[in-house]
Amino acid sequence: WNHIAPNLLEWKESYEWPKGTLIREAIAARDRLELALNNDLRSKGCITKKVFDDVLQWGFGVRSVIPEARIQEATQKAFGYLSQQKLADAGLALTSISGIGISRASKVLALSNQNDLGIYDSRAAHGLSDLVYAGKRLIPIPPGRGRAGTGDHLPKRDFCYKFEEYIWVLRFFRDIVRSSSELYQHFNRVADLEIAFFARSRKLVIPSRNYEVAYSSDANEIDLDEGERYRTLGAGLRSKVFWARVDEEGITFLTGPEGRTSLTLYHADIEICLEHFKNADWFPLGNTIDALKPNGLGIYFKDVLKVSAKFASHFASVMVNQNLLRYEFRANNALYLKTV
Repeated sequence: WNHIAPNLLEWKESYEWPKGTLIREAIAARDRLELALNNDLRSKGCITKKVFDDVLQWGFGVRSVIPEARIQEATQKAFGYLSQQKLADAGLALTSISGIGISRASKVLALSNQNDLGIYDSRAAHGLSDLVYAGKRLIPIPPGRGRAGTGDHLPKRDFCYKFEEYIWVLRFFRDIVRSSSELYQHFNRVADLEIAFFARSRKLVIPSRNYEVAYSSDANEIDLDEGERYRTLGAGLRSKVFWARVDEEGITFLTGPEGRTSLTLYHADIEICLEHFKNADWFPLGNTIDALKPNGLGIYFKDVLKVSAKFASHFASVMVNQNLLRYEFRANNALYLKTV
């Protein structure tokens, strides 16, 4: 707190959303959505499709194709939980809608009560990236088209629980602000802190996490379509550049010249894969097409996921970055992996 407090007001005043919208109008737009959400809740006990889509249009530039009845059903449940301060359950109710992840869900929830809630998306969470405990981010970063490559891989349900933790962090900071008359006039709502962290994200460069990884990502390089540049875990010249993009459905790996070859693994497949190797102790990458190793990650990709074994090396690199796998080189630079 002592590190960030002197810059909070500067960050907040630089907030703009949509891009190019000055702070006063940007906040006014949020306040208009808050009024519309609460009008729906008071009159109907749920959110109408029009207002729900207005929030998505504001946040993402697109409206939904979700039927009115589904939106009303899910939002009635979600705001019922929210009224009981069951924030994770509220998120779970909304993310049960196909295509709605925590970034979208939290916008609908948070804009209904900016005094006590803040939006949990890739930008706002990235603004808290240097809030760490035991070498790990306290608040994971949801997938999104914010800063390239910073999203964390978690199932939807886990991001809902992290949403609740994120809100308590913001409320904790708001409690600290209350002791400062100078800051409190600018940060008397939880949303004011979220806005500051969102704006901070545009300027923030987070050092690499303290994982022993065999790839590098140069912040000055231009990323491919906002995906992060990685290197596979091969030694020396065997390490190849690729890109990976995390979104609310899964992780897309882009390889080859200009990322023309791609593969998307859904989060459920990733969870099953990691669970499969959970009790395997060290296991080989073993993804050389003409010499797949028994019980290796490569043969799992080929036989279980029914995709090219070559993508096992890209998957391994991203999972090491996410601190979900460890690796070591053995004789003849053979790569072995272990779940964390």
